[in-house]
Amino acid sequence: MNPRRQRLVETYYNNKIPHIELVVDNFENPHDISAIARSADGLGIKKIHLYYTYIPCPDMQCVGKKSSASANKWIIYEQIDDLAQFYSEKRDYNFVAILQQKKAISLHEYQFNNKTILVVPSPEKGLSPELKCEHFVSLPLLRDALYSTSTATAVTLYEIFSQLGKHLTPLSSLIPRRKRD
Repeated sequence: MNPRRQRLVETYYNNKIPHIELVVDNFENPHDISAIARSADGLGIKKIHLYYTYIPCPDMQCVGKKSSASANKWIIYEQIDDLAQFYSEKRDYNFVAILQQKKAISLHEYQFNNKTILVVPSPEKGLSPELKCEHFVSLPLLRDALYSTSTATAVTLYEIFSQLGKHLTPLSSLIPRRKRD
């Protein structure tokens, strides 16, 4: 590997927001997860937990390659097999769900904690009742329309990046610009 490529790979791996993870809840379309992975990868998130109870959990290394734009090979996917054990392991984390409801806090008013698990409800069925979240955030809407799940997640991840990822180095700053003739 040439030195430039080595520097890019090292910067990429060191360029993550620590302790920010996602849980996707029973997504029927794995391409939706891949679209979320693309935003997560670009905004400094490295781990997505897959929670499946009523449909088979997809193998994200095999599906969604086009919609992930290669993010699937950089994101760490972990299936949640035992929810109680998962909550026990993540007891120091705040669980925050993206949910349009009255008790939700507007995304821009919510202060994300350095240890946050962002829960993304199923676009088809909503939030599974057994997934317990302390907080709910909603995105501002200027009219009565809804964002797609992947768009809502991307907007939320960008807010997390704005609050907690300012120390990260954009890879574009490491790539020399071509001189124009």
